[in-house]
Amino acid sequence: MRYLYKYMSKKRSDEFLQTGSIRVGTVHDFRSADHKPGVSDQHEGFAYSEIKSDTPRKFSEMTDVEQANLGLGTIIPWSLLGDLSQGGISAGFDGAFIRESPDFYVLCFAMAPDRDAMKKLGCDTCLQISQPELFINRITRSLKGIASMVRHQGKVDYSGKETSYSTVDTRYPFMTKHEIFSYQNEYRAVWSPSSVTTKIITPQIITSPKAAMLCKEIQI
Repeated sequence: MRYLYKYMSKKRSDEFLQTGSIRVGTVHDFRSADHKPGVSDQHEGFAYSEIKSDTPRKFSEMTDVEQANLGLGTIIPWSLLGDLSQGGISAGFDGAFIRESPDFYVLCFAMAPDRDAMKKLGCDTCLQISQPELFINRITRSLKGIASMVRHQGKVDYSGKETSYSTVDTRYPFMTKHEIFSYQNEYRAVWSPSSVTTKIITPQIITSPKAAMLCKEIQI
């Protein structure tokens, strides 16, 4: 990966290039309706195991995967469940078991420059980031005391957040989005909060002049 790209307002871009000041968001904060269209997403950090059945099904007849995706033995301890032979779902049941990711710090990028995507996100300036791995490493250093390590980094999956309860979804909920957002072509770096950070985390303004040195404004 030779480059990543970051869409910003001209004001924020100039400030970052001059001082290294940049905002690092959080997964849960992206749910806020206060953000611009394209940034705000009420489904951020969630995943949905869809449960649909035309016929009655007993819990005891389900596979281990189906039981786990219903929260049996995972969310609800086996010690509290007792005899599963009497429980189950009725014919025509249609619902979803919701999984929620813990909150993490996150910085979003684009995999390729796209003027239309930039405009949809309410931005007017594009930064090209050379040596993306080094850039993320320098941001990580500037998050010392706030975040502990990179939890995950990679391309966002736009195939949706819904899977059947009979299958294992191995994706991170914070790395999935619905297809409507695919125009963003997003790459994310995600950090775990530091062990000394409070349980409720909020977006942070950090300063990393060395990270800014790897960036330049480009016209798209």
